[in-house]
Amino acid sequence: MQGEKIIIGKDFVRVAKELKEILLSDINEHQGIYFIAIAGESGSGKTGISRSLSKFLAEARVRNIILQQDDYFCYPPKENSRKRREDISWVGHAEVNLSLLGKNIQAIREGRREISKPVSVLAEDRITEETVSLDRIKAVIVEGTYAFVLEGLDNYIFVDRDYLETKEGRRIRAREEEDEFLKKVLEIEHNLISSQKERADLTINNNFEVIKKKADSGRLSDDSFELPTYSFQLLG
Repeated sequence: MQGEKIIIGKDFVRVAKELKEILLSDINEHQGIYFIAIAGESGSGKTGISRSLSKFLAEARVRNIILQQDDYFCYPPKENSRKRREDISWVGHAEVNLSLLGKNIQAIREGRREISKPVSVLAEDRITEETVSLDRIKAVIVEGTYAFVLEGLDNYIFVDRDYLETKEGRRIRAREEEDEFLKKVLEIEHNLISSQKERADLTINNNFEVIKKKADSGRLSDDSFELPTYSFQLLG
């Protein structure tokens, strides 16, 4: 999202550096483009961690791009906020064009040279379009609250900090007014997002420690939690 205020604290940088060390060999050994999902609640730090990870991967000669879910909202930020207040049932997966995000991911997987994707311009409250070159791209970071509903990605990372723990981060970002209505929105998002965290291959806890899934636990099957259905299919 253009114009968004991002705070990249030292904990985000440290975690991103650790993630780079964990992921680097898998990325380099992977046949084709390696897809990383980073999910978490609003203000949890997923954007700062994603940007830091992107920087460290680039320094390790892994060309990469970030696909930020915030660019794929159906409406620009202020208009989406108004729609939420008109009908709180709008809050959730329906707010985001996850089908388009999935199609962009599929296009990258198929070896396209470039993609056209939406980009949200915060100051102007509008959504425009940009063309992204995929020249020599080796990794894609998909970052957003609902990134875990996307199938067929290679590593799922969850930032496990809930909306009660991230209030200060949201205050600094100042995207929406902190009131009782926003609290209800965050509670809805919390229930949707926290139900998916067991899917994570790597979890970042509230102390910014990276926890790996136990070797014998494996990845949960899709039947372990409810996922919405979209009109695309990612190839394994």
